[in-house]
Amino acid sequence: MLGRRELLAMLGAAALAPRAFAQSGPSPAQNLAVLQPVTVDADVLARLPVMLQEEFPATLSVCIQQRDRILLDYRREGVAKDDLFRIYSITKSVLAVLVGIAHDRRLIPSLDRSVASYFPEIDLSAADPRAQEVTIRHLLTMTAGWSTASQAGIQPPAVTTSGFFRPFAANPGESFIYDNNGSNILGILLARAVGQPLDAFAEEMLFKPLGITDY
Repeated sequence: MLGRRELLAMLGAAALAPRAFAQSGPSPAQNLAVLQPVTVDADVLARLPVMLQEEFPATLSVCIQQRDRILLDYRREGVAKDDLFRIYSITKSVLAVLVGIAHDRRLIPSLDRSVASYFPEIDLSAADPRAQEVTIRHLLTMTAGWSTASQAGIQPPAVTTSGFFRPFAANPGESFIYDNNGSNILGILLARAVGQPLDAFAEEMLFKPLGITDY
């Protein structure tokens, strides 16, 4: 049976182009990533619908698009093209795109700025000193280092205060730790940085330009 990792690998092989990196300076941060055209494996695409149907019954829909071409549009029986689904944690990817837009527009000048600097009303003198070292980049890459063992049930506005005072499982930047509360803090930070509610910013800068009206 095809495993989840194997399926993801095949999806990637079918649609994703390899990245070619051109060194433009001594710092790795100055590398430029350019997507190159790639020849699609027609055999892989032909096999995917059967694999999805038989081995991944919980998968309702898969669409693979390369540039302006739709390579695969798979929908399980009974699923319509315009059906809406709860995307749960995929929302974190949308949030990351919005942070990128804000950064491009200099509304967030630096991804390496301290997250705590956006929350001056929170007194962190009694918190772990590492809480003030966590940056926007750390939240984006889920490498802030906070322990997530007791994160369930924390809701705004407590998400910021409780989030900052969590114990650390690793130093910022050292380890990947999936962190729902970190994303919540990032969303509040982004709204403060752009000066408008997050949904309004998303509508103006992302959904409307892409022609997304139903979500």
